[in-house]
Parts: sequence; structure tokens; C-alpha cells
Amino acid sequence: MDTEPRTVRANGIAQAYRVRGPADAPPVVLLRARGADGSDRAGIAPAPAARPRRVYAPDLRGHGGSDRPGGYAYEAVRDDVLALLGALGTCRTTGR
Repeated sequence: MDTEPRTVRANGIAQAYRVRGPADAPPVVLLRARGADGSDRAGIAPAPAARPRRVYAPDLRGHGGSDRPGGYAYEAVRDDVLALLGALGTCRTTGR
């Protein structure tokens, strides 16, 4: 994984993420339980990236380098992840 997080604005907040693997490879998203940040996935990221895959490890809202908006419902986290992937061009979302 990149040691420095990248940041994109999606779902109304700044979201930090780390990335590894070729830009044109199929994406894999590594999510963790609520806590810490995407850097804790650095140890497992090389395996999927070696296939090749483009591996993303986001910092969920309120963690790591992402904004702390004060609302942490699972639906908000879901919407953040979908918006992040849409902003990165890895998938198209249908809005909620």
C-alpha cells in the first residue's frame, strides 16, 4: 500500500484512502471494522494486488485521514464507500 493516504471529496466529506496495484486492474476494496484506518490492511494488500488487482483501503469516516462529521450510522458509512468508489471511477452508483 502507499504509505501516504490520498484524499478525495465524496459524499460531502474528505475521505482518505490508500491504493496499490496497476491502475487498469480490477478493483478490490479492503474494509475493516469501524476503527483505525486503511493502513492496517498494508500487510494483506500485496496478495490481491499481485493477481493483478487495484487494491483500495479507505479510512472510514471519523478515522485516519478522513473527516469526522459526527454522524457514524452504518448507512452513512455505506454511502461514503459507494461515493468514494464512484469518485475514483471504480464503479457507477445509482444514488440513494
